[in-house]
Amino acid sequence: MSRRTSMYYADPDGNQVELQIDNFDTPEECHAWFFRPEFAENPIGLIFDPDDLAAKFHAGVPVAQLKHFGFLRMAPKSTMTESAASR
Repeated sequence: MSRRTSMYYADPDGNQVELQIDNFDTPEECHAWFFRPEFAENPIGLIFDPDDLAAKFHAGVPVAQLKHFGFLRMAPKSTMTESAASR
């Protein structure tokens, strides 16, 4: 399961916003994750293509399936930076 899904937005005036959701079934699972080796190894997460996520969501893919690592197509970091800057 993707532990967090985050997106970043900068508007034309330079205001920046982070939108984040924790993908856990319970608050206890979320709290425990911070003490796992997986969190220590990669607290940032994976870069994904938000357009791919939105397309799959609108196509009816269940949210539980969207939360799994490897389901979404990963995007190159340079593409994400350009994409995020244009939003």
